[in-house]
Amino acid sequence: MCSLAGVWTLAIVCFAWSATRPVEQPGDVLESAAPDGETLFVRHCATCHEAGEVGSSYRQAADREETMEELREFLADHYGPSPEAIVRIVSHLMGT
Repeated sequence: MCSLAGVWTLAIVCFAWSATRPVEQPGDVLESAAPDGETLFVRHCATCHEAGEVGSSYRQAADREETMEELREFLADHYGPSPEAIVRIVSHLMGT
């Protein structure tokens, strides 16, 4: 009986400990791992787009700031990555 009570007590303590730990949010993974723009491009864009083709057309734009803003807006509407991921992807594509 004594060992059964010990097992139950341990189970309760473990459950209480795990229930009070903060839950990791999807954005937390991005911040902690901080993948670079190339990794994010591969993860989110490469199944349909090639970085060389996409990036070269953006890097040749006359107004880089306007192009970068348009690209950020496009990415936000296109598949909804986090703002941090968008900044990294745009920097990668623009070669900055």
